[in-house]
Amino acid sequence: SADRRLELHDELLARIGGMPSVETVATGGPPLRGHWFQTRVDAIEGGREIPPGEGVLIGGHMVSDDYFEALGTPLLAGRTFEPRDGRDRFPTIVISESAAAELFPGLDPVGARIRIGISDEGKDAWSEIVGVVGDVLYSPPDQPVLPEVYYSNREFGSVTSTVLVRTTEAETQLIPAIRAPAAALEP
Repeated sequence: SADRRLELHDELLARIGGMPSVETVATGGPPLRGHWFQTRVDAIEGGREIPPGEGVLIGGHMVSDDYFEALGTPLLAGRTFEPRDGRDRFPTIVISESAAAELFPGLDPVGARIRIGISDEGKDAWSEIVGVVGDVLYSPPDQPVLPEVYYSNREFGSVTSTVLVRTTEAETQLIPAIRAPAAALEP
């Protein structure tokens, strides 16, 4: 179930985060590995409806609360995710600097709401922007940076299996130690 996946996810992050050399642990897609999904912005609240297929193409990601810290992605406005995000029917999102420039040129997007092409039963179709972060390159380096939207992995009961760790130890020494709690939780 979605609740059990999130429970396992949170326990895994807690166990890895408790290791002495781990500075930050998170889940989400790593740079240069593509997007969780791609969609278009359907509407900007208070603005006009956008005809199907004409909205800004946006890459999307499901991430844990410390994702931006783990990648070293700067927070430019607002805030990143907190444990309360994703728990009710009103989705909160963080957008990239490119998305902010494309959708809200010259304006502060924090607090604005957009409608994009994903939703879930019982969820509001509009998502509130709570923060803006620096751009991350998810596509190959020879392609332009795509505007990005980030949802908390709690939003739709989704978790990713990619664990990102910022550590003071060499990764070759830490990888076996990270695999142990994952195998213990869910062989």
